[in-house]
Amino acid sequence: HRRDKHNYDSYDDDFYETKKSKKSKNRDYESSNRHRKKYDNDKEDSRYNYDSNTKHDTKDDKTKKTKNQSSSSWLTPNIRVRLVTKKISKRSQYYLQKGIVLDVNYDKKASSETKTAVIQMLDGQLIEHVPEKYLETVLPKVSTTTTTTNHVIVLKGMHKFAKGKLLEKKLNDGQGIVQLYEDKNIITLSLDDIAEWCGPLDDDDDGYH
Repeated sequence: HRRDKHNYDSYDDDFYETKKSKKSKNRDYESSNRHRKKYDNDKEDSRYNYDSNTKHDTKDDKTKKTKNQSSSSWLTPNIRVRLVTKKISKRSQYYLQKGIVLDVNYDKKASSETKTAVIQMLDGQLIEHVPEKYLETVLPKVSTTTTTTNHVIVLKGMHKFAKGKLLEKKLNDGQGIVQLYEDKNIITLSLDDIAEWCGPLDDDDDGYH
C-alpha cells in the first residue's frame, strides 16, 4: 500500500519536531551544566575569599583580650562599695547599701571572664558572686581630725593600686585631691577612679598618718 502523502509529511514533521526537541533538550542540559559549574566555581571562590579575608582569633588574640579586660577592671579586695542593683537573688533589701569587698573571683560561666565579688554588708551578711557592673565605689568623708584616716586607693591610670589620703573632694568637677603615701606626691584624680581603702597599709604607708 502506498503511504498517504499527507500522513507521510505529517510523520516527517513529527520526526523532525522530535529530533529538534531532543537537540533543544541537549542544548538546555549543556547550558544548565555550564551555569551550574560556573555557580559552583563562584561559590568556591567566594568561600575561599571569605576564609582568607576573615580574621579568626588566635590564642594570642584571646590572651590580649583577657589582659585588656583585666586591666580595665577596677574591682579589688578591701575597698568599700555600694550595691546598685536589685537583681541579686533574695538580697534586694541591700539595694544602695554599703559593704566591703572581701574577695574577687572570675566568673568562668561568663564569656568575657567577668570579675565577681564577695561583699560583706554592714550587718555582717555575705553576698557572693556580685558582678562588677552592679557595684560602685564609695569614698570616705574628708576630715582634718586625727581620728579620721581618709584612706583611699587608686583604681585606674598610672597610679593604679597606689594608696593615699583623700585631702579634698571637688564635687562640682567630679575630682578628688589625693596625697600618695609612697612618694608624698599630691595628685588630682577623677572621683570614679578612687575608692575608700579598708584594708591594711604597707609598712611605708603606715607611718604616714
